[in-house]
Amino acid sequence: MKFVQGSPIGDFRQPACSSTTVFLTTYGWRFDCFYVISRVRRPIRLLAEMGGLNLNLLGQGLSNAVVESFHRWDLVSTNQEIWNMANSQKVALVTGSNRGIGFETARQLGQQGVTVIVSARTANEAAEAAGKLRGEGIEAVSIALDVTKAADHTAAAHFIESRYGKLDILVNNAGAGPADGLIGLRASASSQDELQTLFNINVFSLVGLTHELLPLLKKSEAGRIVNLASILGSLTIQAMDPSPIAPLRKFAYNASKAAVNVFTIHLAAELKGTNIKVNSVHPGWVKTALGSDAAPMSVPDGAKTTVAVALLGSDGPNGRFIHEINQELPW
Repeated sequence: MKFVQGSPIGDFRQPACSSTTVFLTTYGWRFDCFYVISRVRRPIRLLAEMGGLNLNLLGQGLSNAVVESFHRWDLVSTNQEIWNMANSQKVALVTGSNRGIGFETARQLGQQGVTVIVSARTANEAAEAAGKLRGEGIEAVSIALDVTKAADHTAAAHFIESRYGKLDILVNNAGAGPADGLIGLRASASSQDELQTLFNINVFSLVGLTHELLPLLKKSEAGRIVNLASILGSLTIQAMDPSPIAPLRKFAYNASKAAVNVFTIHLAAELKGTNIKVNSVHPGWVKTALGSDAAPMSVPDGAKTTVAVALLGSDGPNGRFIHEINQELPW
């Protein structure tokens, strides 16, 4: 079953299955089948599985606004020739790409023929990661880039300008999570120090680096900005009663990811009609230092959505919140 942008919410389309069940996994939506709800609200059953916690949300009539945002997108063509739109002339900078999802994103982009700029807080970390990629036949270079330092933003822009003259893909992957993990309820106890730390890394640094590199992205024939967000930043899903992500309410982190999404919306609107597309991505619950070994998704799987959005064609979505390559999440 496939839904495309512009499907009128009044349409009632029946999928190949007979159930109105939506299967979800922690942090991510995995739609096996569902109905597009008509303008008259209809009950829908959500079965969420969150690290051993089963939530049965029966009869929670979702509003049109919520269901309307559950579209599927054709982000990636099944035609390999189109999917291989990346080539050796494309240049991508992936922040925080010396390990985890960032490193895997750089690897998968490189496997598509993109020249990748691997970055880390120290030159040694970045050089080691780039060396691993070069050992796999990938065109990779390295730079030291602490995203919290404006001087590093300027240095990165000068390096890219002098070496390549443009930037085709910016993946804002670097970020930080709560020191004590994602599980828990903490709004009234969120300290100003925690808020300042997480917003500085996850929001202010992301915005500052993007501003610095925007002139280089404008020189690309198909500039792409991919902001790593999280389903925990979805106000729509957080506001559900009950919410499938209710146990994961660390205010500072979730608010920082919501702010990333607002930046995506605003920048995409500003750049509408240009050759640049800006989207937020939710990678899913991935086996990383933040996600822990309990996560169901491997790091390679977690990078796939980011890579697909980074390689979007001219007819791809802009200003959207995307998960698992062709699913759109609600803001």
